[in-house]
Amino acid sequence: MATSNMHYRGSGFWVRDFQAEIWLYLLAQEARAVADAPAWLACACDDWEMQATTGFVGCVSSCLDEHLGTDPDRVALTLHLSERALQRLLA
Repeated sequence: MATSNMHYRGSGFWVRDFQAEIWLYLLAQEARAVADAPAWLACACDDWEMQATTGFVGCVSSCLDEHLGTDPDRVALTLHLSERALQRLLA
């Protein structure tokens, strides 16, 4: 099975591509549901959907450095959306 490194600001972990694709797909769905989403989130959502559905092997990327940078509000919103995606998986 192919794996990709999910990294952000110099740290990361290896994950199976299918797991990364599911997470990114659900994250994009949660992001699309944000009312009055800022432009950066819409751009991130487009990237996450592409990464989740294109079928890259061994190079799935969350693009977190590009979209979040070091902005604490962006990081907090993305963590919140990830938590919502996790709750959907657990439901």
